[in-house]
Amino acid sequence: LSLIADNGHVYAISKHIGDVKRSRGGVTYTKQGINTVSTFRGFCEIHDSQVFLPIDTSPLIPTPQQILLYAYRALCREVFVKENALLLMEKQAERNRGNAALHKLFESMRQGTKFGLDNLLSQKIEYEKSLRMQSYTDIKSVIFCADQKPSVVFSGLFYPDFDFTGRQLQDLSDYSAKLDLLTFSFAPMEQGWGILFAWHSQSSGACVPFMRSLATRMYEDEKPEDHLFRLVIANCENMAMRLQWWDSLPEQKKKAVETAAFNGIDVFAPPNGDY
Repeated sequence: LSLIADNGHVYAISKHIGDVKRSRGGVTYTKQGINTVSTFRGFCEIHDSQVFLPIDTSPLIPTPQQILLYAYRALCREVFVKENALLLMEKQAERNRGNAALHKLFESMRQGTKFGLDNLLSQKIEYEKSLRMQSYTDIKSVIFCADQKPSVVFSGLFYPDFDFTGRQLQDLSDYSAKLDLLTFSFAPMEQGWGILFAWHSQSSGACVPFMRSLATRMYEDEKPEDHLFRLVIANCENMAMRLQWWDSLPEQKKKAVETAAFNGIDVFAPPNGDY
């Protein structure tokens, strides 16, 4: 975050209820201090420092160990967030038991959240097995390198549902399925920075064709940066932006970013295949 901070501040998605109300449930970016953005209390300080030392104190080379750790950190944060979201949905479903419509809505959201969490926990077991054995052959990756000054930093993951050509890769509404997971992380390098995609070999069924579809798009129009930017905006709430960069955007482009960031948030509108 310090790479893009201005006096210790960045723009990030607001989680304050007042901002959510003003945007009518949409996405709003507000100025926030870097000590509060992107933090989660999933590890104690000792273990956080020990486990992630190779990526916290050294630029991405990348080594197989670094690739695993970037993916694992994104995974652990998402587990932490999903666990809290599941508790919230359970409380809301119980609180609205007397209102049939609201109870059904929150119960459906609870089921979907639990399905997502169960798949995350299954992935976490496999990552931790590789981490303990210091075996990295099951972790696959692709990295895109950039030498210009970064304006956006991020760490996220998602279950690839559609690829860059709009073809469906997996059905996220099929609760009997084991979902394939893809992580993507901003990573500082010795020269510039990189977007690191990583996945466990068990998720290659969706992740490999997903990356191939990006190669197809790059071959067609040679603008990978546009496709990658849309991917990050549409699939990552754990993101921060440089103040000067966001302030310099015309209002029309700011609205376009906010609309793209709303992808997947509206429970009444499944995402389009071309998002």
